[in-house]
Amino acid sequence: MKKLLIASLFLISGYTLRAQTGRVSGVVGTDDGKKVSGVRVFAIGSLDTSWTDPDGHYHILLPLGSQTLVFSGRNYEEELDSVEVGTEELFLNKTLIPIQTVRDARIKVARKIKDQNTIIWSVDAKAKAPGLIETIGSQEIGRTTARSTGDVIKRIPGATIQDGKFANIRGMYDRYNASYLNGAPLPSTESDRKAFSFDIIPATLLDNIIIIKSGTPDMTGDFGGGIIRINTKNIPDKKVQSFSFGIQYNSLTSFREIQSFGISGSEYFGIPGNQRNIPNLSGTLYDQSKLEFNSEETKKFNNNWNISTVRPVPSPRFNYSIGVPFKLKGQKEIGLLASLNYSITQKYSDGIVQRNDLSDNRALSSYNDKLFSSNVQNGGILNLSVKLNNKNRVDWKNLMTINYDASSTFRKGVSDYENQVDADGYSNLVNFNRLMSTQLNGTHILGEKQNTLTWLVNYGNTNREIPDFRIAQYATVEKTDRYLVLNDFFNAGSGRFFSNLSENTWSASVEMKHNFKLGRMVSNLKYGAFYQNRNRNFTSREFVYGPVGKSILTQNTPSQDLSNEGISGHGIYLVEKTAIDLDNYSGNAKLYAGFVMMENNYPLFYSNKKPNYLKLIYGVRMEQFTQILTNDIFTKIYKKDVSNAGTINDFLPSINMTAPITSKTGLRLAYYKTLNRPEMRELAPFSFYNFNLNSEVIGNPNLKRAVLHNLDVRFELFPGKEDMLTVGAFAKRIINPIEFSLDPTQATIRTFTYRNEKSAEIRGVELEMRKKLAFIGNLFGDAIFKNLSLYGNFAIIRSSVQFNQNSTGVQNRPLQGQSPYVANVSLYYDHAKSGLSMSLNYNKIGSRIAYIGVSKEIQPYGADIYEYGRGIVDFQISKQLGKNGKHGNIKLTAGDLLAQKTIYYQDLNANGKYEKGTDNMLFGFTNGRTLTISYGYSF
Repeated sequence: MKKLLIASLFLISGYTLRAQTGRVSGVVGTDDGKKVSGVRVFAIGSLDTSWTDPDGHYHILLPLGSQTLVFSGRNYEEELDSVEVGTEELFLNKTLIPIQTVRDARIKVARKIKDQNTIIWSVDAKAKAPGLIETIGSQEIGRTTARSTGDVIKRIPGATIQDGKFANIRGMYDRYNASYLNGAPLPSTESDRKAFSFDIIPATLLDNIIIIKSGTPDMTGDFGGGIIRINTKNIPDKKVQSFSFGIQYNSLTSFREIQSFGISGSEYFGIPGNQRNIPNLSGTLYDQSKLEFNSEETKKFNNNWNISTVRPVPSPRFNYSIGVPFKLKGQKEIGLLASLNYSITQKYSDGIVQRNDLSDNRALSSYNDKLFSSNVQNGGILNLSVKLNNKNRVDWKNLMTINYDASSTFRKGVSDYENQVDADGYSNLVNFNRLMSTQLNGTHILGEKQNTLTWLVNYGNTNREIPDFRIAQYATVEKTDRYLVLNDFFNAGSGRFFSNLSENTWSASVEMKHNFKLGRMVSNLKYGAFYQNRNRNFTSREFVYGPVGKSILTQNTPSQDLSNEGISGHGIYLVEKTAIDLDNYSGNAKLYAGFVMMENNYPLFYSNKKPNYLKLIYGVRMEQFTQILTNDIFTKIYKKDVSNAGTINDFLPSINMTAPITSKTGLRLAYYKTLNRPEMRELAPFSFYNFNLNSEVIGNPNLKRAVLHNLDVRFELFPGKEDMLTVGAFAKRIINPIEFSLDPTQATIRTFTYRNEKSAEIRGVELEMRKKLAFIGNLFGDAIFKNLSLYGNFAIIRSSVQFNQNSTGVQNRPLQGQSPYVANVSLYYDHAKSGLSMSLNYNKIGSRIAYIGVSKEIQPYGADIYEYGRGIVDFQISKQLGKNGKHGNIKLTAGDLLAQKTIYYQDLNANGKYEKGTDNMLFGFTNGRTLTISYGYSF
């Protein structure tokens, strides 16, 4: 009876206390932005206990009054916090100090809470990560003039962007990067190179970007410069909607009269119109003797070559997003995030395209080009998250982006100085890029040791289409007679080209991590497997206008000569020149990978009772790769595949060490072996004419994969939450590097191909710093410095190439695409009370080899072609309207204030600099300054 009475009193008192309780909730994470699951949260003296879910969220009901909360997680220092529990919900976010820092960068990228400072996240992510990483968060992205992911990447330390869309990490060519979207690999978007076009993902869809520079066994082995992890926005903690609208003025384009072939209808939304498709033909057009038949079939094509004069208005851009979390019964939650983005940018540029004889440097041709492009970019994400309970979560993430670029080029100049032939040309090129990705991934916390199982399945599709590339070329002989050029080759006459590249990618991965402790050393064992299957199909059709070799005397433009009436009047028709054994191919690539990785953390010393750990991460990755290119006609004729190197197995060891010197300084060392495989198109032995480059591009089925040995060392100082200084050095040795080089065997037209050289070496030093300037204000009594911060990153890189005996390339030169230096400097001003912020950014890279030339012994003036390093200055000012931005915010950005020319030149004196009058400028185009004003509102 006594026991029963005591139990009854206990239950009654417990019921009474629960009736007078308050709710405490929040998020538990670490300094590097990782949310910690499986943390026990309880109050001393209370029976109530809560556990954090996979996103670090917890909530607990506690008696009113003063309570001491305990946060206890395996492999984390236990933390206590005194709170005053009231009738209103109390929000308390807690940061734990890890006994070990989880390596997986995907887990670092966590859902942001309302007041998260992503600059602090970026700094702390560097400090806590065992390997070498660079980061940029949404707050920093918002301070730039970025429209696309490519614009964002060029602000990341050691990264540059080529042609506005291809990333170079540590100055290395874009082929040496690996790209991931929400943890799933991204394929090459290009039909003629191994590269991902970062202009197709809008910046407004980004949460953050992480660039991983050193390798570990749980990451892909196919990279040399860095692994670029793009993470799109995640589901917020509470319902939120936001929209923004802006317009962009271009100093060379807006309100100016410009000639254009134009776009219409669905093309304003990035969808090619049906008028650009090849019509349903009654037969083939290979036989030139069928004059009447070919002429009638030609009239089925879209023969509208009308040129209009436009006055572009400032380019609009729009974004809308909504995030909604739903609380269900028990611990179950569902969250939804949707975002849409649209922009159209019109741009005018003019410049010079020249070609000199490679033997005696005499001028062969010189053109003045006027280029106008309309670029439509739209996309969206749709993410669904389901939390089954505190230890199990499943996410479904979807993305689709479209990038549609329609360009009109009008060319005038001299095509043949020796024979006094003037030329004028017309080009209308459309590039359609679509990226689709859907992925399902799960995180599961297992057992008392909080072991973690993660898995991911992904399907992706990339589609790159050139629906109707049209060229019309005219020649005027000795300033008198003007002819429409009809030639047997598309690149030397008038014609049309159609192509379609479609790639489907399936991938899956599973990883398991076991936590354990041996004495004072805290460790985890991680192992996993990865599978990827890529199917690519490339088709193309090429037509030239005939009768080939006939001279069509005319003073008209293509709108008259190549219209249906002109086709009948001149007796013109299309002839198909598609080489069915070379101009089409199918490819399949399979990758099987497995890894095992150990992480050991040993406390070397304690600072303020907190341990400082020596960290070792080591292991090995095995990759089995098979890639085959096929063409039915080619195989039937030559009795072999277009390219088939068989199955290749690679073992890729790596070791990373992080050693603390003090609580705020540390040293990192790393060695890792990686690869660089040729892309399918680089292996396909068919040619494609690049009108703007005025050159042919042809593949090489004999390419070998490159093997890289990498070393990294870096000293780090983290004196404050937003302050840091890092100094590092790196070295790389590349066996069989793949380069894009001039083919000296093709004399009639400049032709580029892909080749292996014997080896290459790269050495570089990197410096990065971020400093709040409040100390200057303290010294001089000026409060403005309290809100200023300075950021900069710099790299000096040197590379050299060792050549094969039969190499035709220029000797004693750096690796293709390798910039000798990279510099980014930014000055930020933030005044939280007024909601006013400003940023000034400067970016500059050194001149780099864009295309490999040939040695002087083969062709005296076949020197390497360099891209001149442009300096870019951007400025932005933004202001919150109303208290805490209650009425939105307005932003004004000025881009490319220096507006330096884009120049490609031959470095004839091999001094690494562009010297006008000495070096041959092959391409030189102007760039306009931009001014963008936008308004955003969240509710």
